[in-house]
Amino acid sequence: MTTLRLNWMATVIAAALTVSTACTKMPTPNQVTANPTPAPPGTPPKRAEVEVPDVVGVKESQAREVIEALKLETDVRTSFSASVPAGQVISQSPKKETTVREGTTVLVRVSTGPEPGTASAQTAPERPAVTTVYVTPTPAPRIVERPAAPTYSVGRLSDSDLYGKSRSQLDIMRNLPYARHGYRFKRGDLLSYFSQFSWYEPDTSSMGTVERRLSSTERYNVQLIQAYQQRNGMLR
Repeated sequence: MTTLRLNWMATVIAAALTVSTACTKMPTPNQVTANPTPAPPGTPPKRAEVEVPDVVGVKESQAREVIEALKLETDVRTSFSASVPAGQVISQSPKKETTVREGTTVLVRVSTGPEPGTASAQTAPERPAVTTVYVTPTPAPRIVERPAAPTYSVGRLSDSDLYGKSRSQLDIMRNLPYARHGYRFKRGDLLSYFSQFSWYEPDTSSMGTVERRLSSTERYNVQLIQAYQQRNGMLR
């Protein structure tokens, strides 16, 4: 009887030890037993972040070199500028010290110098084709200019077409449609400017009459230029 009891106790103890060992080997709820899932083949590596350099005022070639050294792309645009020498950067976007990812495109606007025809231009402006008409009995020939319509009067404009222009240039652009439709200017500077062209034939001092002659595109451009000048304190 004693022997049977000892064998029964030995069996119970052995079973308890087996259960204890199995429990010890089981992972706790917070234990990670699987390896992280690797990225699928072909997945591009995450691009590093870099800080956009300051290239305003430097030459275009130097700006490209600095930007591309940081693994950024360069998009170069050009604009007239009376204050920034030709070949130098006027502005950039994104601005300096902005944090972006590698591969981001940095837009840089490079000066092409003063716009032809301005007082600050370093070279003589290109003159439009002229026709010489000899009027008798005056001995000296009279030059009659027939310039083509300025490019900024064709199609709808945007703020980028106005950037970098002086107040006088914007005044001329804004009043060009009125001159084309025969408005007799009261401002002496505008009257003097447009009077040098043979196509300017003023026939009315009524602003309302001239405005009815404007096309929808001309009216849009006038309002755009006026709003731009007002925002930048360039409206007389």
